[in-house]
Amino acid sequence: ALVDGAVHLSYRHLNERANRLANYLVTACGVVKGMRIGLLFERGADWIVAMLAVLKTGAAYVPIDPAYPQSRIAHMIETAEMALI
Repeated sequence: ALVDGAVHLSYRHLNERANRLANYLVTACGVVKGMRIGLLFERGADWIVAMLAVLKTGAAYVPIDPAYPQSRIAHMIETAEMALI
């Protein structure tokens, strides 16, 4: 399902990882449907897992490239009213 360099995930493993993270987001972080969650890290296998996990919670993800200038990142965080990054 997913190949990123040395990381190879089957559909089953990708789904299991996304489910674990989604459960953590809901139980430990209080994420609920409709929230906006910022994803601020390099794109790769973990980014895909995080994206799927956020969607599984019913929240929306906001992709933020860490290479953006700090002022742009701050503006995105403020205007998107993200509940969690």
